[in-house]
Amino acid sequence: MRKVKLSILILSPVLIGFIFNMLVQYIPSLGYPAPLILMAFWFYTGGVFAEENLDEVKSIVGANLLGVLSLALFCSQHMPFGMGRKLAMRFMFSPLISAPFSFFTGRVGFLFEATSHQVTSVTAMVMQGAALLVMILIFVGGYYYQKQKIQRKMREANRKNNKLNII
Repeated sequence: MRKVKLSILILSPVLIGFIFNMLVQYIPSLGYPAPLILMAFWFYTGGVFAEENLDEVKSIVGANLLGVLSLALFCSQHMPFGMGRKLAMRFMFSPLISAPFSFFTGRVGFLFEATSHQVTSVTAMVMQGAALLVMILIFVGGYYYQKQKIQRKMREANRKNNKLNII
């Protein structure tokens, strides 16, 4: 059951991004709170991984591996070489993972363009990379916040146990 729960949490940004892409067509103002909602959720996900008492590196890499792979596939799709890619690689879910961040990371992407009103594949790749970096940092923050909280509770419990033994 534990693996199923963690797998669902790992795949959830894809679902959230898909829902966001559908809803933003009808409610454009949803683009403003969406990054905050996804950040809060990914912070919570980092805490869940910490509660499961998994190794730090395995948790961080495992939870963000889908984002890293999708960014790599997204970049390979827009590179000038490798024209013989399979049709399956053309269906990319990287924009789904970072779709809620497009309003947030768009400004970062425009820093790499000559004109600020032009969106090219370079802008898109920078936006995807910035969104992935934000998600990794948020996950790490949630993981370590929850880890510290757990350690604080354990120290308090140990102090209470030591006081009981003395008296």
